[in-house]
Amino acid sequence: MFKKLSTSLVLAASVVAIQLPMISDATAATAAEVAEQKKKRPTNLVGPNIGKKIQKAFELYSADDIDGSIAILNEISAKKPYDVAYVNRFLGMMYASKGDHEKESIDYLKKAAEPDVLNWADQAQTLKTIGDLQMSIQDYKGAISHYYAWMEFTAEEDADVWTKIANAHYSLKQLDKVIMPADKAIAAYGDKHNQNPYVLKVTSFYERKMYPEAVDVLETVIQIFPENKQWWTQLGMFYLLVEDYAKALYTLDLAYKKGFLEKEAQIKTLANLFQSNGVPYKAAKLLEKHMNSGLVTRDDKNLIALANAYHAAQDIDDAAKIYK
Repeated sequence: MFKKLSTSLVLAASVVAIQLPMISDATAATAAEVAEQKKKRPTNLVGPNIGKKIQKAFELYSADDIDGSIAILNEISAKKPYDVAYVNRFLGMMYASKGDHEKESIDYLKKAAEPDVLNWADQAQTLKTIGDLQMSIQDYKGAISHYYAWMEFTAEEDADVWTKIANAHYSLKQLDKVIMPADKAIAAYGDKHNQNPYVLKVTSFYERKMYPEAVDVLETVIQIFPENKQWWTQLGMFYLLVEDYAKALYTLDLAYKKGFLEKEAQIKTLANLFQSNGVPYKAAKLLEKHMNSGLVTRDDKNLIALANAYHAAQDIDDAAKIYK
């Protein structure tokens, strides 16, 4: 999950504490205010004796001896707030590198971040890393809190972080709270479109039975990702949910022509739409074609549907043949 730490971790700088609260609106601190805080934030280094041990720990880590690195770090008896925070951060990253030690990693990283004495980049990365680790252990409330703390600290709008917040709310079944961060993610992605926030929005609306709102999202997303067959079939099915059968037919027929309908149920739905919209002959030909190909099962129920379609199209001979 985490890449090897750079040598900057060994000699990284820190700062005088400026405690920022974890809030639910990342716009509370403006970019200008944060830039000013960052400018004023002084730089600290670990003490020379601690620095030697940290160097040794980093060398062991670089040699893939993570347990040896952790042992060296645990021997350090730091006193100054920055030194303590630095060592805790190093330990947290070591445990994150081990895998399956997320709780230990989170504990150390929280101890590192809470005094707010790390250098700017380390403090920011630590807050975000805690959120990522909390997501991995399904501590979604904690993850949301730390992602907002990261945005408060940096005044950055990150599309991936907004998507993670939306996903965390969905995992907590806070379906109404999914929409805002999903919209923020969509805006932050800009021209680099990503489907995930759209998926979260559609799912949120669907599970709350807000079908017209889901249709609005799908009508937008199908224009952005026209080659994704999933969106075409979903939009067609949502038109059925809102009883807009004409649009359902148009959408699924177009999806079929694009080669996006690959399941028996989809073919049968399209055939039913042809028939209910007064085009039974197309329904019959569609069913017959895919019975012959083997995609639609040639059983009594489907044969009756085929015969009925021919009958409705006044093709009596073919209907009689199928009935027989």
